[in-house]
Amino acid sequence: MENPNKHINEFLDYYYKYDGEPGYAVLINGKWGTGKTWFVAKDKKTHEEEGKKFLYVSLYGLTSFEQIEDEIFKQLHPLLSSKSMAVTGKVLKGLLKTTLKIDIDGDNKGGLTVGSSIPDIDLPDYLRDTESYILIFDDLERASIDLVSLLGYINYFVEHQGHKVVIIANEEELLHKLSGNDTQSVYRRIKEKLIGKSFTIQAELKVAIKHFISGIENRSVKELYERELDEIVVLYDDSQAGNLRSLNHSLHDFERFVCLFDDGYIDNRELMLHLLKIFLCLSFEIRSGNISASDILDLVNESYKGYGRLDDKGKDLSPLGKMIHKYKGIAFYDLLIEDRDWYIFFDKGTCDVESIRLALSNSKYLRSENTAEWVKLWDLLSISSSEFEQSLQSVVEDFYSQSYKDENIVRHVAGILLKLSSLDLFEQSREFILSMACQCIDKIKHEGGLIVRLNSIGEFRENESYLGLGFVEKDSVEFKSLTDYINKCKKDLLADLLPVKASELIEDMYKDPDKFYKSLVVGGSSDDTYVDVPIFAYVEPNYFVEEFIEADGKVKNMVRGAFDSRYRNTTRSDILKSELPFLQKSAELIEEYIVSSECKFVNYQLQKYLEIIFYPAISFVDG
Repeated sequence: MENPNKHINEFLDYYYKYDGEPGYAVLINGKWGTGKTWFVAKDKKTHEEEGKKFLYVSLYGLTSFEQIEDEIFKQLHPLLSSKSMAVTGKVLKGLLKTTLKIDIDGDNKGGLTVGSSIPDIDLPDYLRDTESYILIFDDLERASIDLVSLLGYINYFVEHQGHKVVIIANEEELLHKLSGNDTQSVYRRIKEKLIGKSFTIQAELKVAIKHFISGIENRSVKELYERELDEIVVLYDDSQAGNLRSLNHSLHDFERFVCLFDDGYIDNRELMLHLLKIFLCLSFEIRSGNISASDILDLVNESYKGYGRLDDKGKDLSPLGKMIHKYKGIAFYDLLIEDRDWYIFFDKGTCDVESIRLALSNSKYLRSENTAEWVKLWDLLSISSSEFEQSLQSVVEDFYSQSYKDENIVRHVAGILLKLSSLDLFEQSREFILSMACQCIDKIKHEGGLIVRLNSIGEFRENESYLGLGFVEKDSVEFKSLTDYINKCKKDLLADLLPVKASELIEDMYKDPDKFYKSLVVGGSSDDTYVDVPIFAYVEPNYFVEEFIEADGKVKNMVRGAFDSRYRNTTRSDILKSELPFLQKSAELIEEYIVSSECKFVNYQLQKYLEIIFYPAISFVDG
């Protein structure tokens, strides 16, 4: 594919080699992430090899001309700008800059005024000795300097010193930043005088991707990218993101993702291509703000609906539906790994290594003689008639003997048998299958194998998939009844578990205050998190108050921080309603202690804690 920016390279070659003073600057325009800076840097490197000298300044976040001059000084005098010469450099730079005077109004006040014409500017002596340099000013729209004054500053180099200047900008954002037609009009008039040639960059996709790939450290991932270059190009085009920076980040994120769990999986080409496609689609959409990481938890369910819900104009109302439409060749119902694992990586940057490895090992790409028989039955189109009979016999035997130790595998097996029953490939009734599945759950519960999550994030999503495989018959009455039965069993376990956990929490309060705090607040990263669990409803107020009063100031302040964070998010006020009696009784007990205590200082402290911890918490929950 021909370089879409070849004409820009050719013009810059002419501009840089022009013997006289061009009297104008060149604008390289393009949206963020289209590769403007990369394009100019690559072209700059070519001309540097031919002996040209450049000064490059990013204007991003700069607030004054002095900062621009400091950056130029560093490039002109790197030794004086080094740490070892910091003091000497500052003195010499100060002497060099004594002639600096920017006086746009001509009133000797040194002010900067926005005008419709380009002002005259006096530059410091050390900036005048740059005649052999080509100047590049990047990120024009991101500077925090008045734009018209900044253009006037740049114009001095062009008009008065005869410099060749290249300006890199996102003009669309720049015009958006300039509020009001008058300001935009002033900008356009100055641009007409300063800018002699404007170009809009077109992303050089394959060239850019090859450049990004060169920065990948993992050899296997690099080979994967090189091998699947065309697939990456297609996905990026489908994304309509138009942001090469986002693509670069996504490629590096995938490298990190794979390195977290890889145990030889990367050698399976089909598996890795499938995983890469899913990853890039999710990354592009999340980085573009089209979906959030939590939306991934709905993706499998949405994909089974076809292409999302459409309104009467045919316009998709669902962000996930739009995503499914956009990447028509991607089977989002087969995410390879758990949707929860995708969510955790894109939301928190980490992953459950064992969960991912287990899912990949059970994927269609790695099934072998060691693959579980129920997994073979999950995909009826991939096995022969004899394999079907053998696998069915094995699964039924394990099902009847209640050999399965994992509730989610019981879900899978029950769903598969329900489907086979509806196809007349299994002779038992749907009611019988449900009854046997519930008996399997009873045995798992009795043996202590039923998993109860204290943290509710993703809990209800487990009804849709496990080990990267969607549950068969998940929308049937029988499957939903099985799910309801499992949830009931878990609630019974939770009712017994929470009082124990509540007692452990108060023990942590004085033995491990940091753990106590982390278990109660969002982002605390505790193994037992009670952010959305009304754990204090199971705490004995007398026990809590006794420990709180005896605790030192550090513990009390940790409780203060935990309560302040816990009782402020209105989205959780209903969830925490049942904690109100605990809070009220605790406050009442502290008030009674104050009345009966003769220690005025302790009473003062406790009264303050009532006012800043307990009363606000009560108002929040009761409000």
